[in-house]
Amino acid sequence: MKNLFWSLSIFLVSCTSIQKKISGPLDPNRVFPDGTYRHRVTLTQANGKENEFEGILKLKADEIRVIGLSHFGSTVFEIVDHNGKIDLAIYYEPMKKHEGQFKDFYVSMKKILVQKNDQGEITLDNGAKVTVGKKDENQIPDSFEIIHPKFKVRVKVAGYDL
Repeated sequence: MKNLFWSLSIFLVSCTSIQKKISGPLDPNRVFPDGTYRHRVTLTQANGKENEFEGILKLKADEIRVIGLSHFGSTVFEIVDHNGKIDLAIYYEPMKKHEGQFKDFYVSMKKILVQKNDQGEITLDNGAKVTVGKKDENQIPDSFEIIHPKFKVRVKVAGYDL
């Protein structure tokens, strides 16, 4: 049993190692070029309750896909924006009551993702303030933050494959 525990631990650690990989030229005019990103997210609700989770973001010319993961790596929610048509699926029952906040979060986040260049802090129509963190060695932001009247989201870019 002890050997099984250590084997499983080593396997899980190796599966969660996240790298920063560049496979081709990047669009220098985009803050976040097309590709797949792994994020560590902290969501703070207006009542002060804080939740942490990991997420996957896939950016393509015609689609943005945001996937929220549980601590076990299963999909908790998924947002798919295909040419402006937004579909939201929430798979974890207690989160379904927050569907409006998920949509507000996505609208705020999309503004950052499609931003043509770093504009510093911007204020959106929905009242959210968005800031982008410092850039890493590949000129990819290491984080971004969304402060909305109903929530605050801190997103750390843990890795990417572009």
